[in-house]
Parts: sequence; C-alpha cells; structure tokens
Amino acid sequence: MLAEGVRRAAKFYATGCTIKPPKPVMVATADYRKAEDNLGQFFDSRIKATADENTPKADLRDCETMTGQRLREEYVNWNRENGNTDSTLIGTRNFGERAKARFRYSRPCGVVNYFCELKSGGLGPKVEGEPPPDGYDPM
Repeated sequence: MLAEGVRRAAKFYATGCTIKPPKPVMVATADYRKAEDNLGQFFDSRIKATADENTPKADLRDCETMTGQRLREEYVNWNRENGNTDSTLIGTRNFGERAKARFRYSRPCGVVNYFCELKSGGLGPKVEGEPPPDGYDPM
C-alpha cells in the first residue's frame, strides 16, 4: 500500500504537478520568516544604502562605504544589544552573501566594501581613527 502511494506521488510530481499550500499557511510562513530574520531586521533598522545598481560608476567615489568586517561587527553588536546570544548569528559566509544581495559592493585589493552607512542614531566608530558616520550623536 505504501509503495503504491509513493509510485502515484512520483507520477504526480513527474508530470509537473504541485500542491499549493492554502493562503493562510503562506501568509503565516512569510510572517514567521520575517520575524525570525534578524539580519534583515538589522539591515532595516541600522543600515542605509548609499548607492545602488543605478548609481553611475563615476559617482561611486563620493558614496560612503563600510568594509565587510565593519558591517559584520555592527551586526554582532546589534544582535547583542537586542538581547540575543551569538548562537543566533548567521554565519559569516551567509552574512556576506546576504549583504551582497542587499547592497552594492566593490572589492578593491580583496577587501569587500559595501556602499552603505549607519543610519543616524546608529553606533559610533568601531575602528580607532575612523570618523563617526554623518548624524552620529553620542548623547
């Protein structure tokens, strides 16, 4: 009986058929993914893009950038500030892939620089000697 069910399921999917989940399930799944996406929440609350794919190459030199290392450090700090443990962080490879999908970037001399900056009210500088972002006010 099980073998017959497996055979019929294989035939069903082989013909290109699929089972679409009910709309309430799809909505609940999307809501859950958004609520659990702490990297997306970090990007939305703390980071703003300074250039996108439509920014002319000649104008990029005037755009603020942030190294991948700095962006990751800001994410780790934000995660801790929001009461999360480091076990909730996504891995560095996945972090880089998601950041590259979200922000324009360049890679001079092997260092990834993202065309983004901290939003006003974000954290101050993490690298000694690095100027604070525009709008940074420690108090």
